[in-house]
Amino acid sequence: MEPVRFAIVGCGVIGRSHARFLQDVPGAQLVAVADVIPERARELAESFGCDWHGSVEELLRRDDVEVVNVCTISGTHADVAIPALEAGKHVVVEKPLEITVERCNRIIEAAERANRKLATIYQYRFEVPYRKMRAAVQQGKLGRVTTGDMYMKIYRSQEYYDAGGWRGTWKYDGGGALMNQGIHFVDQLQWIMGGVAAVKAYTGTLAHRIETEDTAVAAIRFRNGALGVIEATTTAFPGLWSRLEITGDRGAIVLENSQFRVMYWAETEEELDVGHYGLRLDLSAEPSRDIDIGDEDEGVPGHVLQLRDMVAAVREDRPPAVDGYAGREAVAIITAIYRSAETGEEVAIEF
Repeated sequence: MEPVRFAIVGCGVIGRSHARFLQDVPGAQLVAVADVIPERARELAESFGCDWHGSVEELLRRDDVEVVNVCTISGTHADVAIPALEAGKHVVVEKPLEITVERCNRIIEAAERANRKLATIYQYRFEVPYRKMRAAVQQGKLGRVTTGDMYMKIYRSQEYYDAGGWRGTWKYDGGGALMNQGIHFVDQLQWIMGGVAAVKAYTGTLAHRIETEDTAVAAIRFRNGALGVIEATTTAFPGLWSRLEITGDRGAIVLENSQFRVMYWAETEEELDVGHYGLRLDLSAEPSRDIDIGDEDEGVPGHVLQLRDMVAAVREDRPPAVDGYAGREAVAIITAIYRSAETGEEVAIEF
């Protein structure tokens, strides 16, 4: 079977990561890369044995490119994705799909007009711990789910923001701690919980010289009626954790840095009898429950699994597992948090 031929636009850190991941995807072949800085494109091409171009336009004229991976800075994704779709290419866009819902919608509409496949990179959706967490919720293991919380307390230096010139800017990053780093876990939370209905938030720029927030907190109301919290910061020296907590009236799951801290639910009515004040779980112990989802992908990087899905989507003529609509969800939640912080009002999630 002929390989599905990929090209990468944007040859920085993320583009190089995509090139490396594609090497481990059966049925994928990297044939070309492009960057507005020709030297960077040439260096990446020489490292991975493919062609290079100094412009997107040159690359899109190639007949042998089937899929274009957009790895440019966030606020330029539509500027690359839409021409690629109009040129008849399938498109994979690194997170975020774009930095506003309106720009996400433009990409989605272009994909529908062109009848091409559009995927948004949310690699954690493919990794075993998060799939287990979602399966437990969907199968009702936790009973009536009542809270879903996300905490991302990491550290980024001032030099990190200064280095690229675009990080922490509204025009090109679309936000700060939430839109750049926290979006992965916002997506996981809403995916596991079944979507967010509304948010009420505060944001601040507390420890960096940037335009956007380095700290954000939000109360959230999920579509299923459950409540929750989002906290995200890049000020937590020296860097702590990213943590998801889901609780219900029969159990709870806590996932910290992709490792289970708590995975417990009552499997019998007798196990629900814990007295008036409940139990205090031993967090140093191994998780006491598990769920079978077929763990053959344990340890495989999420990017590899998602790019493998894109190859299958092209060959089988089906939508990618994480399409443009899925990519838009977290952007809508984060931009609603920004509006709430600005207005002081609860903001409903709208597309």
